[in-house]
Amino acid sequence: MESLPGTEALPSIDGPWTGHDWESTEFGFKIDNGRIIGTTEKMKRMLKATARCGVPEVDLANPERNGDNVQRIMRVLSKEDWDYLTPVRNAVYTYEELLKAAAKFPAFCGEKPADNPEDMDNLCKRELATCFAHFTQETGAHWPGFEGIQEEWR
Repeated sequence: MESLPGTEALPSIDGPWTGHDWESTEFGFKIDNGRIIGTTEKMKRMLKATARCGVPEVDLANPERNGDNVQRIMRVLSKEDWDYLTPVRNAVYTYEELLKAAAKFPAFCGEKPADNPEDMDNLCKRELATCFAHFTQETGAHWPGFEGIQEEWR
C-alpha cells in the first residue's frame, strides 16, 4: 500500500475511519486505516501538494534561504502590498505567517501544468489573487456602514 511521502512514520490513526476502509474509483482515492491514499496519478499529485512539510521557517532578511515558492511570493507580493491589502486583519495574520503557510505547501506558487506557457511569477500572482478573492468573500467588509472606512474589495 503506497503512502504519502513523509507519512511513513506517522502512527496509525484510531478514529471513525479505522476499520471502515473503502475506495472511491470515481474520485481516485481510498481510505486505509484512517489514511487517505491516492489511486490515480492526479489524486496522488493533489495529495502530495498538501502533504505536511514539517515546521515551516521563513527568513525575511535572507530570502534566498527560503523555498522557491516563498521566494516567488516575496517577489510578487511585498510586505507593503500585504499591509495595504489587509488593513483590518487580525494581528495574528502577518506577512511572515502567510509566507510560513506557503512554506508548508511547496506546490502553492510552486507548480504549473506542463501545458501552461505562463511564467511562474504570473501564475503565482493568479494563485494569490484567487486566495485573496476567497478571503474577501468569506471575511471581507460586507456590512452596511463599512464603505468609506476601506474599499470592500480590499
